[in-house]
Amino acid sequence: MFLECFIKGFFCIYINKLSQNTKIVVNSIMSVLNELIQFLEEGRKQKLAIFCVGNILKADDGLGPVIAENLTGRIDSDILLIDVGSQPENFVSVLKRNKVTHCLLIDATNFEAEAGQIGIFEPGDLEDFQVTFSTHFLSLNKFMDFMETESGTKFKLLGIQPKDLAFGNSLSPEIEEAIRKTINLLVEHLK
Repeated sequence: MFLECFIKGFFCIYINKLSQNTKIVVNSIMSVLNELIQFLEEGRKQKLAIFCVGNILKADDGLGPVIAENLTGRIDSDILLIDVGSQPENFVSVLKRNKVTHCLLIDATNFEAEAGQIGIFEPGDLEDFQVTFSTHFLSLNKFMDFMETESGTKFKLLGIQPKDLAFGNSLSPEIEEAIRKTINLLVEHLK
């Protein structure tokens, strides 16, 4: 079943951050998943955008553009899907012009997990994980705060822990699997 696979492989990072009680962990994972799905559904009722962030010349940092390419034509055409490259802060006017109420940001994010792990974050959450780098002009926390303030748009980040950010255009196997899971989830809920 997709949901069981999703729970076992998608949000493993939360198991390290929560109580050792498995029931609490599963309930918390389900809560995070439900929160993401609710965010996407609320966005669809108003105006939802998906910003896929990354640089295809830096190995796993290229996951955003790959996801954007694979979602094109597979999700509802009312959803604003944009490959924003490595400077998403340049797209505040797009949010304003299109009156976007909700934006899911997808990016390679170092939140000190195993390669390919996926986390869902709100503005400010990444400080808890002591994010040690950003490949963009602004850190992801500052970016989301800036964009929310400037556009009035609500943000969530779907972050995937990269393995390799060296120059090169091949993705790590762990990242390819995380990309597949992400695409499946979004297509299932946004077609």
